[in-house]
Amino acid sequence: MNGLTVKELQPGTALYGGKYLIEKVLGSGGFGITYYARHTLLNIYCAVKEFFIESKCVRNTQNNAIQIQGIDGEIFKQFREKFLEEARTLATLEHPGIVKIIDVFEENNTSYIVMSFIEGCTMQKIVEKSGRLDYPLAVNYIAQLAEAVDYLHKRNILHRDIKPDNIIITPDNKVVLIDFGSAREFINDATQRHTSILTQGYAPPEQYSSISRKGSYSDIYSLGSTFYFALTGYKPIDAATRAIETLPTPKELFYEIPEQADRTIMKAMELKPTNRHQTIKEFMDDLLGEGYKPVTIDNNNTGATNETAYLPNTRNETIAIPTERAGASPTPTKSSKKGLLIAGIAAVVVAIIVFFGIQMLGDSGSIHPGEPEMVFVQGGTFTMGCTDLECFDWEKPKHQVTVSDFYIGKYPVTQKQWVAVMGSNPSHFKGDNLPVENVSWDDAQEFISKLNAATGKKYRLPTEAEWEYAARGGIKSKGFEYSGSNRVDDVAWYGDNSGWETRPVGTKSPNELVIYDMSGNVWEWCNDWYGDYSNTAKTNPQGPSSGSYRVLRGGGWRYDARRCRVSIRNSSTPVNRNDEFGFRLASVL
Repeated sequence: MNGLTVKELQPGTALYGGKYLIEKVLGSGGFGITYYARHTLLNIYCAVKEFFIESKCVRNTQNNAIQIQGIDGEIFKQFREKFLEEARTLATLEHPGIVKIIDVFEENNTSYIVMSFIEGCTMQKIVEKSGRLDYPLAVNYIAQLAEAVDYLHKRNILHRDIKPDNIIITPDNKVVLIDFGSAREFINDATQRHTSILTQGYAPPEQYSSISRKGSYSDIYSLGSTFYFALTGYKPIDAATRAIETLPTPKELFYEIPEQADRTIMKAMELKPTNRHQTIKEFMDDLLGEGYKPVTIDNNNTGATNETAYLPNTRNETIAIPTERAGASPTPTKSSKKGLLIAGIAAVVVAIIVFFGIQMLGDSGSIHPGEPEMVFVQGGTFTMGCTDLECFDWEKPKHQVTVSDFYIGKYPVTQKQWVAVMGSNPSHFKGDNLPVENVSWDDAQEFISKLNAATGKKYRLPTEAEWEYAARGGIKSKGFEYSGSNRVDDVAWYGDNSGWETRPVGTKSPNELVIYDMSGNVWEWCNDWYGDYSNTAKTNPQGPSSGSYRVLRGGGWRYDARRCRVSIRNSSTPVNRNDEFGFRLASVL
């Protein structure tokens, strides 16, 4: 089509009779493009959001007019009208923690929303750059965010997309909630039809359905999930997966997180809405106690204060915020704001969501007694193999490996779990909470096949790379020789301390990911055929395509400490049963 392009408006483009002058693109998504623009009459900068459906819109380069393709004109018009309707509603809001709409207009066969330009950085970027937030600072941010959300709820508006990417932290540590493209008016706890728009990890289960009961508790789930991320640095497991997998509590990940924060977050994130806090006040009272008061925050020890900060159990204290956590360091310069500044009101998002088949408002289906408790492992790159000159040849050479996100069992499969699936117990040492042993690789596959058939899930054995990455502590690894410590007795049952038998799982200390028994107790089958390592970097390696021996990892109750290191390897034929051989499960995301 001659003269048509999908490119954004070019710098220097004038809009609305020259009132706004485009300077550059700030960001774009599936339903809109956001520009950094100058208000020529007031000589101030603002953010301009253009309604532009990716792959459904093209632009005439001669006059900048939008033309649609592959979408019905009436449907496009409905989306555009909804975009403007919501903008006009939100233009009535006045709160320092909510992005302000300045103007709305139509031009170029589409619509535009003009918003305040917010100097700062998203919470997502701050945590990615500097790591999880210190507790006082996280509480400060969450309290400010809660005030803004409470303001919305009292005006019968649900945000429906609270997440770290939609929270801007300004240079003076003020919190501003942005992106109201999913926001809807609501009647608390009433069944209503809303488009199923969600961000996995932060959306509650009722938001997976277009027709369901929704209320203040829906945003409270997202608020709790955002608090979880701020304190741990981890995106929570999504609500659909939580029906079958266990979400580690913040305190399980970092023991120093206060009990009241751990309790408040997990209650806010209950899958059943009636078990959550029902109002923002309940959430904040649970976290800080009734009658909590604002305190003074010294921003980077400059003497500047933030009068809207909150902390638990304080009486007008002054608290210094580390520069690397919330000051000028993570705040972008004008030349680096692209991708970090996200302005205001998003376009109405059209989403087709595949229902996950979980019960949204009632009790979820019961967990099969053979299922393990799973731990989420965030993917990353690590050095696999031995880094010590005294290591065995079969642990060498060390090489870089990258693995994707996955789940792995918190413990080896126990005898109780095995019996629940297989009906009999092959183990030499008997006990419900002892790891199952005397099982071959083939036996483990039979167990997995039956468990998956009974549950409809996709459990499997971990790959050797996944196993070692998890044993080393994933992205939290501290480089320990054994899984969780440099002292083998802290984390492993092995020859010198095992009493020459297996021991109940979880009775030694866990590693950095709160996973137990990855050193000692039983050797654990992995999915891979055994083969020599390569000295080249690999991504999600799965071993040779065939072979005679399967991989075993982790050491066992009969072996010495040296054979319980995280890099140690073993192998056996897939039909071999041994009272030292057990396994743990993994699963895909």
